[in-house]
Amino acid sequence: QASTAIVDTIDTTTVTLSTAPVHETDTSVSFSIDLDHVPQGGSGTATVVITNTTDGSTETRFIDIGDDGDGTASGSFSVGFSDDDVYNDADSISAAVTHVTGNFEHVDYSAASATAVIEEVPSLVLATLESEGSGTGDDGTVGIEGSGSITYTVSLSDPEGHGLTIAPQTD
Repeated sequence: QASTAIVDTIDTTTVTLSTAPVHETDTSVSFSIDLDHVPQGGSGTATVVITNTTDGSTETRFIDIGDDGDGTASGSFSVGFSDDDVYNDADSISAAVTHVTGNFEHVDYSAASATAVIEEVPSLVLATLESEGSGTGDDGTVGIEGSGSITYTVSLSDPEGHGLTIAPQTD
């Protein structure tokens, strides 16, 4: 009686997650998941953890992965955000694939995270200076070089005339 030993070589499936920078006037960012092998049965699911600095949220999503027809597989998803403001803030949306289904022998997740930087778009802010004074000076002017006082008020607005409120900041 003859016997044959079958030696299985462990094949690694690499998961890659990619994205691109977006502008703060955009409303979503897209991510693409790519696998260099097709899941057994032609489809699978990727578990993705998303961190959004625009609102401080973290969420987990399950993304469908499908056969691309060329021996690879992919899936994609979008994350909505709202960051169109007058502030110079460094916001981003990060994602990481933490698991894929598909009966793979070994999975390499070293390239399975990506960060989309939300780039600033300069916003025009209009400043209006108003003054109000009381008292008269030696030359008859109001609120200057004499008794009395003068009050200055600075109003900020966007180009459409909507008032802006800016929280005081101390250094």
